[in-house]
Amino acid sequence: MNKFIEISSRDNKLVKFVHSLEKKSNRWDKKSFVIEGEKLLIEAIKTNQKIEFIMLSEKVFSSDRFNEIIETVKDNVNFYILEHKLFQTISNLENSQGILAVVSFNVKELKDISIRNIIFYSDGIQDPGNLGTIIRSIDAFGLGGIIIGENTVDPYNPKVVRATMGSIFRVPIFLNRNGINGLSYLQEKGFRILSTVPKEGIHINEFDFKTGDCIVIGNEGNGVSEEIKLLASDHLMINMKGNAESLNASIAAAIIMYEISTKV
Repeated sequence: MNKFIEISSRDNKLVKFVHSLEKKSNRWDKKSFVIEGEKLLIEAIKTNQKIEFIMLSEKVFSSDRFNEIIETVKDNVNFYILEHKLFQTISNLENSQGILAVVSFNVKELKDISIRNIIFYSDGIQDPGNLGTIIRSIDAFGLGGIIIGENTVDPYNPKVVRATMGSIFRVPIFLNRNGINGLSYLQEKGFRILSTVPKEGIHINEFDFKTGDCIVIGNEGNGVSEEIKLLASDHLMINMKGNAESLNASIAAAIIMYEISTKV
């Protein structure tokens, strides 16, 4: 049975816990992150995520939508009902739906990656919207996941999570703790490291993609790091007929994913 508990104080330990998850270090220490909105909650339920608890604004609790939410949540999950002003203090959205949940995540390592997949690697992507859109595109094109490299924005950052539109629950996310040595380890496993470059590379429409490829998308301003370029077996570029020097990281990644989908 789901339990319904009212919270009225900012000093409540669960309210403080939600606030603490605004920091990356706390998210990774507790292996938990916050999702907001009905869509993300439904996606979390559909994909059998471990939901620690759900918080609702009193306005949602008294609305017709509340019964629909209850019917969706089949497991024994505690619901905490907050005064609307109190709920607003823990929400990261200007126009919140009044629905928030804390979800657990598991850390996947490089050793967990299957050579039968094609994966992407984030080399210092800093913009949450870019990383979230890349994760969403990986989901759309059915690829094997993403490796989070050094200096990359936290994939469980609230802005990244929102940008994935629920894909974060379906796309495997792997952590590289060892920098260039981690990529060397993948090479030893049989992966082909492919660096993306804005020019003077192999056009992606001329490249023979295959399972076991790891495509590196670089930082928005600096691109792929020099040490990864030196390690890569090939450098790939998107053939552009216009005058722009480069593409947004997430757009470039999506174009490459589409090209892969036509060949593999």
